Amino acid sequence: MERSIFLAGSGGHGIQMVGKMLVHAVNTDSENATYSPCYGVEKRGGLSSCYLVISDSRIGNPRKKQNDLAVLMDQRSYDQYKNMVKPGGILVINSTMVKALDEEKEAGNRMEIPLMEAAREIGNPKVISSVLLGFLAGIPGLVKEPYSLKEHMLTALSKRPELLELNKKAFEKGLELALLKQTRV
Repeated sequence: MERSIFLAGSGGHGIQMVGKMLVHAVNTDSENATYSPCYGVEKRGGLSSCYLVISDSRIGNPRKKQNDLAVLMDQRSYDQYKNMVKPGGILVINSTMVKALDEEKEAGNRMEIPLMEAAREIGNPKVISSVLLGFLAGIPGLVKEPYSLKEHMLTALSKRPELLELNKKAFEKGLELALLKQTRV
């Protein structure tokens, strides 16, 4: 079974880190995964996106025009990429940062998740990527072992031990948000 994922936001939301962590965790779980980044020259504030495909067999095209799951982190990403989800797919919108929704143009099943609000509640908006990783780990059928994703995240962050506890809390908060929604890709 093949699952295609599209993530988009602004530089600083950790979109590329989330994509890489997801691919590493999936490859460790003995599935195939591709990661195809797309971003501008700006380090912060410019559009940043990535395409991911997870499959139990060989993967052909790593970039799909429409995906099973699309996560849009801010208004600009929503305005530009709201049609990146297949009919019947899942469109996850960071409801803290996306306010103007276009009801008629969305093809997928929309989920409004307050990712940035959750990061702020934990104490630091910079952990939004860890909240997103936890949320993705909690979607049934996306990854075989959700906590392998957490282990990859913690390994990647091991150079900053002062941030480990904060990121653990952020991951668990994202997992909690996903469990509240109980959706399947």
